[in-house]
Amino acid sequence: MGSAMSQHVAHPHNLHREVCKLGNATCRMCTRPVAVGERVYRCDRTECKNFLLHEACFRLPKNTKLVCVGRLQLITNTNAGVLDVNDDPCRICARSMAGVSCVYKSANIDGFGAVHPRRGVLPPRVRRLKHAHTRST
Repeated sequence: MGSAMSQHVAHPHNLHREVCKLGNATCRMCTRPVAVGERVYRCDRTECKNFLLHEACFRLPKNTKLVCVGRLQLITNTNAGVLDVNDDPCRICARSMAGVSCVYKSANIDGFGAVHPRRGVLPPRVRRLKHAHTRST
């Protein structure tokens, strides 16, 4: 069940939206597992037929904003010389960036580093209704 071709910064070839039929597949954007039957974007080229993106990862915005940094831009980590973040941890979660095809990078602050794709779109605040705090006066 494929559909029209789409372009994405994470991959140089066209991607098709389809249902994942591969077992043990991994999203190349967030490095999390992809379940069989989950909607994905996949490359049809023989040399990279296992390149998959979760539908949610494919739809991440090209630009986002974090309160502490300002504007972030989604850039590729696959083109030589563009970015080498494999040795530097994510500036939000401090986990390795190895295997991540795209990262959010600050457009305003040089030397800030990079942020995992899904960390770059976190809301500034999260409200949890069943998490009460007592106020001190």
